[in-house]
Amino acid sequence: MKNLHIGGRTGIRVWAAVVLAAALPAAVFLGCALGLPGGGGSIEMSFAPGAKAGDAGTVYAYLYRGNRLFRGPFTGGLEEPEDQVFRGTVRIDGIPPGSDYRLVILRKKNGGPSYDVAFPQDPISVRAGAESVVRVDEGDFRDVTLEFFSFMDGNSPMESPHVTSVAALNDGSVFAVSGESLFGIEPVYQLAKIDAKDQSGNSVSLPPINSLSVGTDATGNHVYLNTREGSFGYIQSDIFTSIYNPLGTNEVKKSASGSGSAPYDNCYVVKTPQSLVAWLSGYPTTIDLGLGRNIKDMVVYTPGAGQGWPSVWIATDSAGAFVLDRDVFPDNASEPINLSFDELRGESWYHHFSENEHWGSSMPRILSFGLDNSGSSPGLYIGTSSGLFKADTIDATGLGSDAILLEGTAGLGIEKIVVVDLNQSNSGVACMTSSGVILYNSQYDEVVRLPFLNLWVGEVTDIGLIVNDFNNTLLYVAGTKGLLEMNVSSWLP
Repeated sequence: MKNLHIGGRTGIRVWAAVVLAAALPAAVFLGCALGLPGGGGSIEMSFAPGAKAGDAGTVYAYLYRGNRLFRGPFTGGLEEPEDQVFRGTVRIDGIPPGSDYRLVILRKKNGGPSYDVAFPQDPISVRAGAESVVRVDEGDFRDVTLEFFSFMDGNSPMESPHVTSVAALNDGSVFAVSGESLFGIEPVYQLAKIDAKDQSGNSVSLPPINSLSVGTDATGNHVYLNTREGSFGYIQSDIFTSIYNPLGTNEVKKSASGSGSAPYDNCYVVKTPQSLVAWLSGYPTTIDLGLGRNIKDMVVYTPGAGQGWPSVWIATDSAGAFVLDRDVFPDNASEPINLSFDELRGESWYHHFSENEHWGSSMPRILSFGLDNSGSSPGLYIGTSSGLFKADTIDATGLGSDAILLEGTAGLGIEKIVVVDLNQSNSGVACMTSSGVILYNSQYDEVVRLPFLNLWVGEVTDIGLIVNDFNNTLLYVAGTKGLLEMNVSSWLP
């Protein structure tokens, strides 16, 4: 974070250099210039009297070029003059010429814990040697509602826990992984280490946990624990005690990096860094991709009860993306099935994205998937190295319609996608990207940028998104310094 030490009085601009350390607190100021290396032009944020952060509040300005975060945060304080006449200004200098800049401004109000955010004038043009003035009015700001989780290890509070994974269910249950251990919600916004038990009430020593996944089977929503010794399912109806092993066999003892399930058919899939294990009943099918072919993401898709068989959608780092249809799930297999990647490519149930007429070989590399069940037919969000795409229809073998690049996401690496149904025809999406967390509302075709979340959680490691029983849309963000919940109903109603 870039902090400024600033002094001034009403009507006088005081210039200060950007300090590249977080050692100096921001003092009260009315006018300030924030420097970027080199020459170029300037952007001045002119805060109308009602839009300034009173009582020595603080603003955090993030500068984007196109859809990518260019620099920020630039930090300073704004004073509210008693006569309400003068405006506070914040200026960023040394910006290369361009016509595609935009700002995200976080405001800490009244010296307290309350925040709001503005997205003024989009886009902004910058010319060499010129100043572009962006007016910021009070009406530009929308409240940011945050809740922060505390972590307890027994009776001892944990200081800034490094949270590697988070999973949330619509009933308000929240789970997190820190230090390879599982934490679950006790009182509101407090997570305690879980003493796991099996269905008989006996204590269970869980293997170290790599990550969490949320899946749905015939009995409802579940959180799956991806451990160094396979995947375990946490039963929703007895959420704090019962652990069961959905593998149904001891044949699979692999380090799981992700898992999934399909509703209605009770089929399960576990991914390890370099292999995939799938089963419906009996013994599983194991597909070994081989060294250097790591699985980045996967989803399990089922058309619906009695409407077809599940399929698995897989994105890898060097073998592209592909779909495995229902034959990857053997019925009552009498012995384990093991396939290499070369053998897999010869199977009729292997469908590579590069061969799909709605995608092809010239499209960017796929990093992540998100199923969309909000419409009359299922669709798919596709995260790539160059933006977020949406295909309105899919089937068991691949895309059923062209995938369209969503405006506001071009050039972004989409590392994870979480999708919720907002109503019968619209979806809400949260994405981890190379420029921070973004939201997408399919009804308004709107992208909302949230670069400021790392002020509290550090580097973002995982996200979750739910619509709870009170119809609030809640975003969960895990990072190297903790876990927070943000109410995003204003953008994903």
